[in-house]
Amino acid sequence: IEHHEWIPDDFESRVDVRAGSDRGRIYRVRPKNAALRSPASLHQLKGAELARAMDSTNGWQRDTVHRLLLENPSKEAAPVLAELVRSNRRAKVRLQALCALNGMGALEQETLIAALGDAHPSVRENAVRISEKLLRSGNVPIEVRDSLLGLVDDPELRVRYQLALSLGEGRSPEIARSLAAIARRDLAEPDVITAVLSSASHAPAELAMEILKSGAAGAQMERMVNHLAELVIEKRDRDNVANFARALGTNKGGPLPGWKLPAFAMLLDAAREPGALQMADVIERAREIVQDAGETDRNRSAAIRLLGRQESALDRDIELLGSLLAPQAPPELQSAALNRIARLESPAAIEVLFERWKTAGPKLRQSILTQALRRESWASHLLERVRRGAVLVAELGATVRQELLNHPSSRIRSSAEEILKLPETGREELVASMTPRVAALKGDDERGRALFETHCAVCHKAGQAGTGAGPNLAMLYDNSVEQIVTALLDPNRAVEDKYRSYTVDLKDGEQASGILLNETGSSITIMAVNGAEQTILRRDIDKLQTSGRSLMPEGFEQFLQPRDFADVIAFMRASAAPPKVFAGNKPVVVQPENNGELRLTAARAEIYGDTVVFENHYGNLGYWNSPNDRAVWTIELQNDGAYDVWLDWACDRRSAGNDFVVQCGEKMLNANVRSTGEWDQYEQRKIGAIKLAHGKHRLTLRAGEGLRGFLMDLREMRLVPRGNPTPQFDTEGDVARLK
Repeated sequence: IEHHEWIPDDFESRVDVRAGSDRGRIYRVRPKNAALRSPASLHQLKGAELARAMDSTNGWQRDTVHRLLLENPSKEAAPVLAELVRSNRRAKVRLQALCALNGMGALEQETLIAALGDAHPSVRENAVRISEKLLRSGNVPIEVRDSLLGLVDDPELRVRYQLALSLGEGRSPEIARSLAAIARRDLAEPDVITAVLSSASHAPAELAMEILKSGAAGAQMERMVNHLAELVIEKRDRDNVANFARALGTNKGGPLPGWKLPAFAMLLDAAREPGALQMADVIERAREIVQDAGETDRNRSAAIRLLGRQESALDRDIELLGSLLAPQAPPELQSAALNRIARLESPAAIEVLFERWKTAGPKLRQSILTQALRRESWASHLLERVRRGAVLVAELGATVRQELLNHPSSRIRSSAEEILKLPETGREELVASMTPRVAALKGDDERGRALFETHCAVCHKAGQAGTGAGPNLAMLYDNSVEQIVTALLDPNRAVEDKYRSYTVDLKDGEQASGILLNETGSSITIMAVNGAEQTILRRDIDKLQTSGRSLMPEGFEQFLQPRDFADVIAFMRASAAPPKVFAGNKPVVVQPENNGELRLTAARAEIYGDTVVFENHYGNLGYWNSPNDRAVWTIELQNDGAYDVWLDWACDRRSAGNDFVVQCGEKMLNANVRSTGEWDQYEQRKIGAIKLAHGKHRLTLRAGEGLRGFLMDLREMRLVPRGNPTPQFDTEGDVARLK
């Protein structure tokens, strides 16, 4: 059964999808020539007679009797239904009679007890559910309580599952013990464990004590203990937190199971005075786990969270954490160590992060910078290192420079304006003199192909031509001649982290160099300039460091003339795929509205890439899940201006969290896609700011590194002049006008 909106147009043109709409609904399917049963005349029955009609094999009849009894409850019906619950041979009849009594408010204790002991699990399961009202009242008769709690050992999983859900309605001390008994029996059943945890909010500490007595272990045990720890912490009862910590660490002096580590960390985070939890022995064993290369990375990462808790051992812990930032350590440990260091207040914490700067890979460097921006004192430390030359301005990247220049602290902003000037590379005059000469020439793309294959193809691709570690030059299609000439002649003016050159010294005396292509827990992969990949085990690394410079060499002007550059640029542009064509998508040069806003709607964008499409029905860009997908708008400004950048987008919670980049020439704005809940639920928010000079520009939006799932559904990006009021986003009809 399919709604006609989702049937392909070509099929719909050949088939009448509304055929049969004049014939009413299908209400019965039967074999040909079969005799039909005569329906019972239920409307004539009342009270006990109507209740007796519940005893039927026909589901429609039972449902109708049930409905009629609820619409017109009858005292005469209740005894008949109770007898059906206790003695009828059909389980479906017993079950429906039970539910009818409950709906009528006529269910008595003896009947409920009989249903809790019924031979069929569906009857027992629903009797448990119906008992929730009694549990909520706190007035549960002893006989009902005993029958209910006796089901913790029921042979049917579905009954124990319902019992775990329903017990959360009660408050008696026996409930924690019963939930623990179910958890111990069904530890391998994730759904049952979820049900147990859903009922734990009233007495999490008591339930935790009971569960920990079992001595069980494993992933589900870890899940339960972590969840219960969160509930105990939320109640802010210091005694319960301390009791939980003691119960968790009862094997004093013995091995520390890895599954307990996250809960210990949560308890320590919550304690105002960690020393009051008396966990010195646990913390010392956590240090041993961190230093044990034979332990799993998961356990070592969890143990890292326990370090830095004791003032007397703080310097020792920082030194240990710093050692895990070495290139020999797996990324999981590097990340855990960095996050733990970032939570420590000691001045030594920021020092140990930047001691590893030269040997850190691109991902670790970005994480160090992210943490440095979270505290004013650390941002100041970063700027001081830039001033001394220990960190290069170009190594910060456009996003970090922008955040420092726009920092909430006036002291940081002032220092950033003084320090964060890109240093001269000595090639600025060469670029300035070459650019107008190249721009004045019309390039020959065929001649450019030959030059590309001679000078560039060993390191770069352009469309399908070439190989190597460098970026695909066809992606520079949207860039101006000045930007391309700068990239070719002055490659170190601005270098993306992923294209910085790294040198690896191996323990056997050999050396490898290139870009850091990939990192795993046990190895790194280096790609040389010729595209050759070499995978190196972390245990074989003696030293890894970067020069901070681009892998691309300088000096092409020595053997290429301006016409040669023009030809290569022509070939690069010819290699790029043309914009995709969609109904309703009409790229135009976007100019400011009367209020100065630039309306960059999906319909006005040039669309490139493998999967992104323009969905005319919704007026958005969707199916955006390829790394080369991008939207490009051409804009024209009469004056220089500063703009706030707003987004009108939708993103399902399962795809949220991807990074994206807005780029205009050398200016870049990085942001993250937040969830709007569902794909058809749009939100609007400011994602950053950008300054643009007068003239014509190409503005590109693309996914960041590591795109997972779909980026977003994008209806509009809007540039709003600084000082304008909050923009009002249009209805779908007004968006259609902007197509």
